[in-house]
Amino acid sequence: MVGDEGFVGIPLLLETEASAFIASVQMSGSAYRIAAPALRPVLNNCPPLQLYLRRWLQAHITEMALSAACSSVHNIRQRLSCWLLLSSARIHRDRLRITQDMLAQILACRRSSVTTAARYLHAAHVIDYKRGSLTILDRPKLERLACERYRTIQLAFHKILPKMPIFP
Repeated sequence: MVGDEGFVGIPLLLETEASAFIASVQMSGSAYRIAAPALRPVLNNCPPLQLYLRRWLQAHITEMALSAACSSVHNIRQRLSCWLLLSSARIHRDRLRITQDMLAQILACRRSSVTTAARYLHAAHVIDYKRGSLTILDRPKLERLACERYRTIQLAFHKILPKMPIFP
């Protein structure tokens, strides 16, 4: 998951030619695009940009490792709560346009599991959701319901990228 704090194109930073992954857009927003051949000389001549992107990569790897561990340990309600918080922080909005089918794919679970978790969060007045739209109503309560991954990722990003306010 990448927001305005990061970038897609890690192979460029690592000076390799190809990636085994395909990036996909999950939510609307704006982004900048630059071709790798145009960015390469900029990276070579801009140490502050190199430093920032290397630090972001460290934070991103931390997040990926925690996400993998989380999937095997925490229940779907905790994982959904965490994902909603992380996504909301990345797009700087409490309203997310996303379907339960997409959430099931992202969280690697059945759609019915997402429905059950979302119903619980809705009944607890933490979120509101209608077809394709989900709104966080009570962020502090959602943070309490999320697994510790959210707080750990939040702290990691603040420590590694202290001048970039990613999380509220």
